[in-house]
Amino acid sequence: VDVDYAEEEKIEINDSMLVSAVRTMEDNAKFYLGRVFGFGSDDDDDDDFEDSSETSEDVKLTEEQLDLIAKKISERLETDVRKEFRAKADAITEEKVEEIEQVVEEDRDAEMDAHEIVEDVAEAKHMAVEDLKDEIDEEAEKIKEALPDRAKKIRDEVVEEVTGKKLDRIEEIKRRRREKHKAMVKKFREMHAKQDEYLKQKVDVSAPKKKMMVSSYDDKENSMKISKPPLNMGDEIGETMYASEDEDE
Repeated sequence: VDVDYAEEEKIEINDSMLVSAVRTMEDNAKFYLGRVFGFGSDDDDDDDFEDSSETSEDVKLTEEQLDLIAKKISERLETDVRKEFRAKADAITEEKVEEIEQVVEEDRDAEMDAHEIVEDVAEAKHMAVEDLKDEIDEEAEKIKEALPDRAKKIRDEVVEEVTGKKLDRIEEIKRRRREKHKAMVKKFREMHAKQDEYLKQKVDVSAPKKKMMVSSYDDKENSMKISKPPLNMGDEIGETMYASEDEDE
């Protein structure tokens, strides 16, 4: 197998893998930027608490704008990755060709006959091709592993080009808003808890007094019932008086 042919074959295979990885970086970038620049975030209600330097750097992007930025990041990343991978593969191929040429030169210096040189060169090519494939695969894997850092760098560059703002500054503003929001929520919960505790203590203190008042009221009612004459007591007294008068007569 020719060394140059083996290189192109491995480049084509690894290109597909790298492009797929770049697409994943594009999706990740869009998701991340959507959280930073999208509408309806949890931090939007805290604008009244920001100073002018922070609100002046606030940026909002539409879904279409986010798509365009993510696409631009992906295209630049893919171009850089392919360029670097091609350069690495070409360097490996050049190294293997030099190794084969060195074998030919050494064989000639050793005054080997043409048949022996051909066999020796064929063996050298076979070994060079196998090494080339492994090394190109290794370089492709290294480039893939470095994609997140490279994508972040390109993402920051593209965001600044499009918005005129540094992404790390925007992220810092968002972080401050989240901290203020959490602090406000915590304070509200603490105040609510104190209010609940106050009302609970007030109920606990007033409960016995209400019980005593009810008890006093019941005692008063009972005493009134005892001292109050029967409804027909007057009738009984009248009857007694009439009976006495009849006896006197």
